[in-house]
Amino acid sequence: MKAFVTLFLAFAASSASAFVTIVPPKIIATHQTQHQQRLSKLDAQRNESSQSYQDSWLSLTTTAAPIISAAAIFAFTVASYPSPATAGDVTKGSQIFTSTCAGCHAGGNNFIKEKKTLKKEALEKYVGLDETKIAEFFKKSFVHQNQAGGGKMSEEDVADVISYVVSQAVNDSW
Repeated sequence: MKAFVTLFLAFAASSASAFVTIVPPKIIATHQTQHQQRLSKLDAQRNESSQSYQDSWLSLTTTAAPIISAAAIFAFTVASYPSPATAGDVTKGSQIFTSTCAGCHAGGNNFIKEKKTLKKEALEKYVGLDETKIAEFFKKSFVHQNQAGGGKMSEEDVADVISYVVSQAVNDSW
């Protein structure tokens, strides 16, 4: 294959020189002019498509930038607000806990299931210290459904009590 290519190139080169001597210079000049025009058109098309690409990219970035900025601001704002389960008032939670929960959980204990206290170690072991998870556990717990599901405690009351319980547990205040 390599020998064929070399031979072909040698033949093409020798033919070209013979061709130039036979063809009148005016035809060569015309051919060169036409070739230059075609190259110019191709360059113009390439520049156009490049400019078109740049314009479309610029259009995309100028359109997308405000949207991306708004999304980032929204995400940051939403992330900075506490969820309803973590938005509790510890002082109100203490009052509600004393009147509603202390019968079974005085001092952070659990008089029904002694190992599942409200103290830090037990919460970490059984539920975790995430207020959202504690709220879910509280609402699903059969024993607590009467308070939460029975309408005795509002969502706000539940959030307040959970904030109080987590505060007490984390600070080892029981």
